[in-house]
Amino acid sequence: EGGRGIRAGAGGWGMGRGSGVQAPSSAYLKRPPEAAALNCTRSGLTPAVLKVTVNTYASKVMESLVSCQKKPCFIERLRIQKPDLVYPIIRTKKGLQLILYAKLQVNCTDLVRTETIWKIYGVQNVTTIPDWTKPLNPPLIWRRHMLILQIPSFSLDYGLYLFNFSVKITASEGVVEGSDTVFVQIEKSDLVAVIAGGTFRTVGFSDNWTLDGSTSSDPDSLDRLEGLTFMWYCTKRVSDYVNMTVSTNGTCHPSQVDLKWIKFSAPTQTVLPETLQGNTVYYFRLVIQKDNRKSYADQTISVRPGSPPVLNVTCIENCGKIVIPTDRFTLSGKCLNCRMTSRPVYHWSLFSGSFTEVKFDWASKTSTGKSSAYLSIHALTFMNIADQSYTLLLKITTWGGRSSTYRYSFYVNSPPRIGKCTVNPTTGVAFLTKFIVQCSGFSDKNLPLTYKVIAASDLLKSSRITSLEENTLGTIVYFGYQPKTPPSFLPIGLPYKKYTLTIYVQVYDSLGAFSQVALHTTVQDPAKSRPPDIMLNELLALTSGSNAPMTSLLQIGDYLNVGYLVYMVASILNDIKTAPTIQVSKAEFRESLLNQSLIIPTTNVMEVNQVVACISELTQEVTEVSRASQQLAIQKLKEVSEALKRFRDKSLGSEQIELLSTGILTGLSNVLKASLLDLSNVNVHAVKQTFSVMETLAEIVLQGKVPGENETVMEAKSWNINLQKDEKWDVTNTFSAKKDCKNCFYPTLKQEDHSELPVDAVIATVFYEFEENPFPWLAYRSDIVTTVTGFKMTGTKVNGDIIGIMPAVAEVIIARRDKKSAAFKLTIGPDKTLPKTTGGFSFEVDRNSKDIFIQILTKLKVSFRLFIYLGVNVTHTSPIASFFASHNEPAVASGNKSNNIDCAIKAPYVICLPQSLLRATAPGSGTDKWNISIILQSQSIVRSENNRLVSISLFNAVCLDLDGVQSQWKEGTCVLGPLTSWQRVHCICKVKQRTKGTASRTIPSSSKFDIKFLASKVFVVPNAVDLKKSLLAKIHKNMVTLLTVLFIFLVYFLLALWALRKDRTDKVSRDKVIVLQDNDPFDKVCYLVTLYTGSRLGAGTTADVFLQLIGQNGTSNVHHLRHLNYPSFIRGGINTFLLTTKNDLGDIYSLRVWHNKGGSSPDWFLSRVKVENMYTKEFWLFICRKWLALDKDDHLLERTFVVTHPRVPLAKMDYFLINIANDLVDSHIWLSVFAQVVTGSFNRLQRLSCCLAVLLCTLLINIMFFNADKNKEVVSIHLRYLISIIIGIESALVTIPVQMIITALFKYSQKEPSPHGAAQNHPKESSPFMSGNLRNWRERLQKWYLTEASTQSVTEEENAITFCWWCVYVSWTLVIAVAGVSSFFIVLYGLSYGYKTSLEWLLASTTSFFESVLLLQTLKIILFSALGTVYPKYCENIPWSTRDNFLEIRLDEITMDADEMREMHYEIIRLRGTKQYQPLEEDEITIMRKREKIKSKVFIFLKDIVSHFVFLTLVLNIAYSTENTNSFYYNQFIHKRFSLKLSNVDKLEHIYLWVNNVFLPLIHNNHQPTFLSDSWSKILGLPRMRQVRAKSTEKKCFHPHSFVNKFVISKSHCLHKYGSDPEERGHYAGSWTKVANRSVTKLYTYGPGGYTFYFFPAEQWPNSTKRLNVLQNSNWLDEETWAVIIELTTFNPDVHLFCSISVIFEVSHLGLINTSLSVHSFTLPIFQQQSRTQIFVFIIVLAFLLIYIVDEIHIIRQERTKYIKNVSNLINFGLKSVFVFFVFLQVIKFKMGADIVKFYLLNPNDFIPFHTVSHVDQTLRIIMGFLAFLIVLKTLRYSRFFYDVRLAQRSILAALPGICSMALVVAVYFFVYMAFGYLVFGQHEWNYNNMIHSAQTVFSYCVSAFKDTAFTSNRLLGGLFLASFMLVMICVLINLFQAVIMSAYEDMKQPVYEEPSDEAEVITFLVHKIRRIWYFITCRTPSASDPDLFNSILYGQAQRYSHRHLGLKTKKINGKKMVYLVI
Repeated sequence: EGGRGIRAGAGGWGMGRGSGVQAPSSAYLKRPPEAAALNCTRSGLTPAVLKVTVNTYASKVMESLVSCQKKPCFIERLRIQKPDLVYPIIRTKKGLQLILYAKLQVNCTDLVRTETIWKIYGVQNVTTIPDWTKPLNPPLIWRRHMLILQIPSFSLDYGLYLFNFSVKITASEGVVEGSDTVFVQIEKSDLVAVIAGGTFRTVGFSDNWTLDGSTSSDPDSLDRLEGLTFMWYCTKRVSDYVNMTVSTNGTCHPSQVDLKWIKFSAPTQTVLPETLQGNTVYYFRLVIQKDNRKSYADQTISVRPGSPPVLNVTCIENCGKIVIPTDRFTLSGKCLNCRMTSRPVYHWSLFSGSFTEVKFDWASKTSTGKSSAYLSIHALTFMNIADQSYTLLLKITTWGGRSSTYRYSFYVNSPPRIGKCTVNPTTGVAFLTKFIVQCSGFSDKNLPLTYKVIAASDLLKSSRITSLEENTLGTIVYFGYQPKTPPSFLPIGLPYKKYTLTIYVQVYDSLGAFSQVALHTTVQDPAKSRPPDIMLNELLALTSGSNAPMTSLLQIGDYLNVGYLVYMVASILNDIKTAPTIQVSKAEFRESLLNQSLIIPTTNVMEVNQVVACISELTQEVTEVSRASQQLAIQKLKEVSEALKRFRDKSLGSEQIELLSTGILTGLSNVLKASLLDLSNVNVHAVKQTFSVMETLAEIVLQGKVPGENETVMEAKSWNINLQKDEKWDVTNTFSAKKDCKNCFYPTLKQEDHSELPVDAVIATVFYEFEENPFPWLAYRSDIVTTVTGFKMTGTKVNGDIIGIMPAVAEVIIARRDKKSAAFKLTIGPDKTLPKTTGGFSFEVDRNSKDIFIQILTKLKVSFRLFIYLGVNVTHTSPIASFFASHNEPAVASGNKSNNIDCAIKAPYVICLPQSLLRATAPGSGTDKWNISIILQSQSIVRSENNRLVSISLFNAVCLDLDGVQSQWKEGTCVLGPLTSWQRVHCICKVKQRTKGTASRTIPSSSKFDIKFLASKVFVVPNAVDLKKSLLAKIHKNMVTLLTVLFIFLVYFLLALWALRKDRTDKVSRDKVIVLQDNDPFDKVCYLVTLYTGSRLGAGTTADVFLQLIGQNGTSNVHHLRHLNYPSFIRGGINTFLLTTKNDLGDIYSLRVWHNKGGSSPDWFLSRVKVENMYTKEFWLFICRKWLALDKDDHLLERTFVVTHPRVPLAKMDYFLINIANDLVDSHIWLSVFAQVVTGSFNRLQRLSCCLAVLLCTLLINIMFFNADKNKEVVSIHLRYLISIIIGIESALVTIPVQMIITALFKYSQKEPSPHGAAQNHPKESSPFMSGNLRNWRERLQKWYLTEASTQSVTEEENAITFCWWCVYVSWTLVIAVAGVSSFFIVLYGLSYGYKTSLEWLLASTTSFFESVLLLQTLKIILFSALGTVYPKYCENIPWSTRDNFLEIRLDEITMDADEMREMHYEIIRLRGTKQYQPLEEDEITIMRKREKIKSKVFIFLKDIVSHFVFLTLVLNIAYSTENTNSFYYNQFIHKRFSLKLSNVDKLEHIYLWVNNVFLPLIHNNHQPTFLSDSWSKILGLPRMRQVRAKSTEKKCFHPHSFVNKFVISKSHCLHKYGSDPEERGHYAGSWTKVANRSVTKLYTYGPGGYTFYFFPAEQWPNSTKRLNVLQNSNWLDEETWAVIIELTTFNPDVHLFCSISVIFEVSHLGLINTSLSVHSFTLPIFQQQSRTQIFVFIIVLAFLLIYIVDEIHIIRQERTKYIKNVSNLINFGLKSVFVFFVFLQVIKFKMGADIVKFYLLNPNDFIPFHTVSHVDQTLRIIMGFLAFLIVLKTLRYSRFFYDVRLAQRSILAALPGICSMALVVAVYFFVYMAFGYLVFGQHEWNYNNMIHSAQTVFSYCVSAFKDTAFTSNRLLGGLFLASFMLVMICVLINLFQAVIMSAYEDMKQPVYEEPSDEAEVITFLVHKIRRIWYFITCRTPSASDPDLFNSILYGQAQRYSHRHLGLKTKKINGKKMVYLVI
């Protein structure tokens, strides 16, 4: 080889390696030839000189031509640097620079030029071939001819790119090219969210700071902020970001509604000073988003606290250091330096003198609560805790996070101690009997005591002020220092109360506190026994004349008695009936008395009280109050009001002010009513003066109110005044929160309005409500049909000036008074033409009609469509407008012609017809009046006409306003609001913008700011006419039946197309014989093997099935039963295979079958097999009925079945199941349409047509039944549906003959004879298939086929039952006729039915259809199959496939020569030798069984744990509901009320005192009878007190001859013992000594539970007191009394809880009374009244109960005796037993609840035994506790997969013997110490006074709870006792106890580790499955090993250094001795 890479070779000779030359072979050649150097300069032949040397002496030179060849250029290496993958992809980001490197290595000697270039292509994926002619040309990518390609950032968009680097080398000899490619994926970069300032910042409370997220960016964008959306979040709890939901109190600002910040969308947030609360940490999160990318950044903001608040508390009322408990106590706490923009938080607390907080009911004892700046404590609050020092602590917390406190200390004065007062005599006559009131026992340290006696009257209480604690208003009988009043007359009592008079005695101390006693006496009217004229003259004599008592009193100035005398005279005057014989009219007499009342001055409170009582009593009879009397009364009331105002300014208490104000209210109400009595002659001046006094009175009462206090209502007979005080900033919020008001006032007061008022200025609001119009002399008197309301608002400036203010917007909701006439009933019914419910009416309008409102009144929640027509003809015209009205949304116009924008009302079911629409409907003829018709349509809701469901209200409303009583009503100032309805009118008044100077005006306290009155003029549209005659049809027509028939035919047409296609498929697949592919071509004998797969669920298999026949003469080869094109072994399938053997096997006596458990569903149920020899026509039958599965039957995959003898009877169950499965597929007319393969001549289309005929016939019969009953009206809809179902069943039964006839004609008709059948020629005998040597099974099969075909054509069998071939056409004609006739009559009948009837018919038809499909035919098949098992059945009785079906066996048309057959033969032999044809080995089956076992356990585990936790959730939801919490508080409340002074009862006499002082005040409520006092708990039935007593017999304490009886006690007498001695059950008359004969007093009659005394809460308290005194005086309780039990039941409707209360007084053997109080709250569920949710829960509970019972029975049947050996089973059994008992008790409670409520409704005035339900409820709660305990305990069963849980359980079991031993020792010592303590200390220490207390005390010592260890009786012995106990029990025994358990714990670690755990394997399997799913979702490769932590949690860790760790071991596992090796 020469230079320049030219390779040379010799020509002619064969050349060796290199360039040497080899000579011919010679014996003389002894040295090799020398190499010749040759210089090749070009390709081709080049001359060369060759020298050959022979031996050493001879050489020869010769010349020859040598061929030179030049080396070509080539590319040794061309590669782009990339990953070494099949599809290399380089991934980068859009914003990053990428550099691609290409390596090029070229071997070339004459290189001319090298060209390189990079080309870029965009592709969809790595398999996409790009268009090579269209490369991309990104402008930023240049210098593409270099080996290094720089891809700048942002040069390529997102996507996949193919980079192609190509090289072109040009050399002298030619061109060489090469290329390489790489994929580049441009991916999206993650967004970068950044908040400036880091993750934590601290800011000041008053700082202005920002949240700057503008540095966030998108790395893939040049403009980093382009397209980014910002979202800011904030919370106080960082855990809220886990679920992105804000937690309770987690918002950062009050304006937040969720996690989003107030302004959440800008990149930079500016936070103003004091926006966030100080001294708080906030967690801000910035989330940025672009397309589908998100990123977030968090920043924690810590806000420093603001400046501390300065607090000041001032007293407003009752301000002395000694607080009077009978007056209100009012304080004001203010923050002096707090900003008004953020409200501080106030908190009041009450502390005793020792500064321990007092439990105080702030809600009921104050009117402001404890979270307001003001505090107002009700009067009488401190009555029971007086004579003590207290401190009120006010704590204020500002928005800045700082707090401050202020203490206000005071001392509560104790009122005089209550003594006893009596009135003597107790009965008398006014002006005839003098009474004396005498008191004694009153005492106080603040003397002297003052006595005030008040004669009260309910007439004075007709008015009420809600904030007044107790109304004791009345006339003063006596006021002085003497405890005994002088003899005095008393006014008459109340006539309707049998003239009972209530007398209040108030005893005052020197500081003003008083105690009060109420007395009752009877004062008769003297006028009852005298004529009216005489009585009137006597009264005149008392008040007029020089000798009259009135004159004397006036002369001496005894004005107190003047007023008292006037009051007494007025009380009698009111009771005198007017008679014509009376000389001086009663009206004139009243006027005279009023004149005398004017003389009484008003210089003190006593005189004011007398004046108020006089005027209220004198004006009581309004018909006798003349105009002059009205003027006199109003004049005096005005004077009294001014006097009260002066007293108010002099610090008169609010209680006294409001008490007197109620009397003034009564007088004003009487005067106003008298002034308006004659509407034609109204006393206008008196009315105006009345309003003046009202304003003054409201101003006086308001002075005692503070902002934030509950609203005060001043209630008169027919009008109310509502008073409210609030601070300016809170006015709008306070009023807007009121929702349950009848007349509502909602002012809107903006902060910028009335700038002269500070933000916290006090705003007083007075709201008036008048049921009747108080201004009848003004216009609109007859039009105002609503309540008249008025309001007045004033504000207090800083300097104390009061200014009148008007809110910017004032909304008032005014109730209507004429509700009965406001609506009329509308008749609705089925529509004439549509399947809807329709109703209509018309009304008359004129050209002046304004907006008309139509409101639909109904309790139905349906939607209506309204059509508006002009005139009354609504059938031939189109509507002019239409509306859609819903029950939960405002009505909307549904057409372009209508407009609803101008109307103000936006309420549901309210339609507005605006004036513009009404005018547009006006006829052009100039008529002033025309009719408008309204049509309502809804879904079908009624079957016939009904006028009780819907009512209509037509009205028009206008708001009227009145500026003060001096002006007139005006329209237009206030407009209607959206809440207007037929019941109320919503008026909105807006104030016009005024200048600052006129915005408000300052008024002195004496002048008045005008009241703004509001009312509404409501006009009811007249002449509404019901249009039922023209709308509601008598004959209802609808298209339901027609549409039903059309739908049936449409479905039939679609299914018919499918059936035709399936029939063609069935012809191919029916009786298909699968020729096995592994049949040996040299086999000779053919067998048909038919396998029947069972029809059970999951019977089909996807595994590969193998079969081997075993015969008398040999065994066949193993065959794989499958075909690639035909699915086999589906559920219920029949598969026939052609199987070949070398020789005839003779009689087949067994077959061997197995599968390889492959595929997704490998389990297989083989029902039966038929094997048939095709040549000998012999067949063998096998009844298998076995599963080939590892988890069913006996867990086998391989089975050998023995042939079934034809005469051996089959098992009845096998025959039944086989027969029913076959009949369901073949004989069920509906199900057979959709069978896998339909056999026989009865194809799918015929079956489907038969179904059509039967269905239409059923519908026809249904509609005929409905036509027969269409005139019957069924009231109950449930009954109608039941009748529809019955008709459906009857129709299905009637159609059975039709179905049988059509089916038989189709099924048993012969095929039509073929015209070509007679022309067929039989094969000749000389056929080539019949001659010669038959070498294989194919040739034999062809010969057999020809023979069988010729035989069958001659001897064709006939069916047992056959019809003529033309019967098929008869069947089709019958189908068409039945379908057509039925359809016609169905439509004909249906058009005359109503929509409701059509739906019922459709329901009946549907019922009939499903009943026929699912019930009748199925039951028929089941019944016949069951009857078939009565007699023995054999194999021949089961349907089998016949050989005639398999005559046409299609073989492969491919012919094989001998070589191909031999090759196939050897291939089959090779396949049969592989593992595929062998059954699974034992170890493989073991592994599969283990896997199947784990899978089944996984399913069982998941099923059990899901059901367990569902049931656990259900039980815990029931057990831990809010009812328990409410019951606790309710029990505490009741217990506190009834346990008062209960511990003081220790004698029988004390029981009467407790009942009088505690029990009777609780059950008697004057304000709300039958309610417990001071609560909303109603007493159900009558409370009772029953006595259980011993039989009155003498009992000796000792034996008559005992020493004690003879020498110590001469006469012994002992009490009877309850339970051992006889109980008294006899009846007595009046006392315990008189035995009753006939008449028996109830008190001494033995009844249920003892002798009973009933209380009557509805009656007055004195009645019960009197009856109780009688009981006490008759010695009802004596020494024979065992126990007294007081029982009652209350009900609180707010929490729906009943409470059974039992107070038990039990007489002990020592003579003392042991008291106990039992209180139990419970609900009383009635099943019919439960909500749907509760009923659903109860049904679920019953379902769980049924499932649990079935499951437990199944487990017991499976495990039998092993059941009781498993602790888990015992827990399950206990749980389910408790559950059954719980459901049983719940059902009992339902039943008892319904019965007892029914009993209560029938007998409300009897004792109701709710206590029985209470006992059941208590038992139910205990059972619920055990149920919850057991089900929670059962949770441990599902945590056994944890190693530590298994270890703990095994440790306890292992330590159980030691635990028992130690427990025995501990028990012995425990008993020793218990007995010692009882014997030694039992007489002196309560802890040891009996064995139970001793045991409890010793047990408490065991748990180190040492209490009451003083041992005062014997300290030395007690110390030794405790010391020995601590040494023995605590230091020794308990520690030994722990040591036993710890030792067992250590010993069990290794055995538990080595034991297998099914639970751990189940969890491991589940975790692996979840991991695989996770890896599949995330496209990751799963790791091969489990985490060590996971394994250690489930399986634990071995003890590495234990001598027992490794080696061969033996252990009992699951009861079997197992040998295993630990490695």
